[in-house]
Amino acid sequence: MGGDELNFLKQGKNYGWPLRSFGVNYGFLTNGHRLETDTSDKTHAGFEKPIFSWIPSPAVSGLTSVSKNHFSKWKGNLLIGSLKAKTIYRVYIEKNRVIMIENISFGRRIRNIKELNDGRFVVLSEDVTEAARIGTKPGTTDSRLHVLSVDETLTQPHQDPRR
Repeated sequence: MGGDELNFLKQGKNYGWPLRSFGVNYGFLTNGHRLETDTSDKTHAGFEKPIFSWIPSPAVSGLTSVSKNHFSKWKGNLLIGSLKAKTIYRVYIEKNRVIMIENISFGRRIRNIKELNDGRFVVLSEDVTEAARIGTKPGTTDSRLHVLSVDETLTQPHQDPRR
């Protein structure tokens, strides 16, 4: 099941989708196991291999690279949203290898995540009227990312100013 991948894209390279994946073709599943009739190639032979593959798939969505110093320990890390897992993944990569993935529970289906000019992040959930502020917990030495608040003003019905 799954097969969501993290790839470093290179011009002119072929990553195999939809012909190759480390996931299992859902049409061949019986009780969560791959049937012998599933002949999909799990080696990515002839294609660029991913640097990481999620199995089962969390339905990855938006991705952003941490480039500002607001969260200096995360500079160069990736933040990846997920729809199914309702999680933000903080991915630390070194020398083109995934070294660590931190799961940050968000509790909402994430559509996108963007870094603002000041280094903070905005997370767009499936409910497009809702945005959240994420960061470290103030007054602690905990350097992990947490959901700090949901902007309640954005959860109110949109009023068209032209009316």
